[in-house]
Amino acid sequence: FELNTSNLDVAELFEFLPKYEQKVINGTFDQFDLTGTVQNGTMRYLNSEFAINKLVIQENTIITNAKGAIELRPFKQQAKIELEDILVRNDRLFTQQIPINKITGFVTLQADGDFYELNTEALQIDLLDMSIYPEFSMAIDYDVISKLSLNAPLDGAHVNLATAVLPDKIMSIGLTEWLQQALIDGEIKHINLDYTPERKSAEVLFDNLEIKYAQDWPSLTDIKARLSIDNDNGLKM
Repeated sequence: FELNTSNLDVAELFEFLPKYEQKVINGTFDQFDLTGTVQNGTMRYLNSEFAINKLVIQENTIITNAKGAIELRPFKQQAKIELEDILVRNDRLFTQQIPINKITGFVTLQADGDFYELNTEALQIDLLDMSIYPEFSMAIDYDVISKLSLNAPLDGAHVNLATAVLPDKIMSIGLTEWLQQALIDGEIKHINLDYTPERKSAEVLFDNLEIKYAQDWPSLTDIKARLSIDNDNGLKM
């Protein structure tokens, strides 16, 4: 079968997928084309190509402008994804939107009533002239994100990556400006993010770091550092 649509609302899409009824994602697609095969009344293969107008994830994270494709094999409960030219905005965390060049990989979704669990495999994200290969998982319970985890070994990404994606909306202006000015050079080795409604934490490991603590101070070089942020202890370095 084949279905070609335009101006498709996410709610209309999920009317065809009652097993995955949800309220976490809302928004519209400029274009959504679907092809698939059914054998003996069972879905065997499903492929979609789409252009996103605007998707809103749990009211906070907004994705716009992206184009992509998803290839779904229901028996494996796994989908191959490819997204390009993505703009991500979260007005509670960031002043600026984050441009992502490309996302590819595999996503596994398991559902049990109102509980959904999503995990990734062989995920690659291209942004800021570099590629990262994170492990990502998320659990949704009764339309609320109950757990989110991101574990990303970076192996030598420039410190500019950290300063470009600072959650400045939840940091003081002074701290944000200091980090942007003080982190002169160096490598990011690892990023880890863990979220539950009760606890939010992030950790970044640096190597060969050059820090200029103040304009009239000499730079400190060859530093190994760990930057951690959580809702109990604030920021530590």
